[in-house]
Amino acid sequence: MRGCKKGFEKLLRDANKNLLHIDGDSEHKFHNTAKLFFSYFDRFFEDFANKVFNDINESPKDTELFVRLQQNMNLKYNLKLIMPIDNWFLQMLTICNRLFSLKDALMMYYASFLSNGEIP
Repeated sequence: MRGCKKGFEKLLRDANKNLLHIDGDSEHKFHNTAKLFFSYFDRFFEDFANKVFNDINESPKDTELFVRLQQNMNLKYNLKLIMPIDNWFLQMLTICNRLFSLKDALMMYYASFLSNGEIP
């Protein structure tokens, strides 16, 4: 709550007396810091996640292929990709975690389109 002098910010200030006064919402400050951090990557994460999402969800046949691939790999869950809407930190964190959890299925999916000479 804005203007409230208790909770996380108070505990942080109590632990470090040299910390300047923090006003406002901690989540917004954290989001702005993360947004500045991601700005140095020139939308790499957002564009990569968007391209992967569009590539697999381009047609129902591709989506079905990806779901069946996950089933054949005996993955614990059949997860869907998340469409990136904005570069909010929490959304990008969720998307990156989802991509990481689908790493094996994504590698198998894209390896199926490579020719024998292209496979490392």
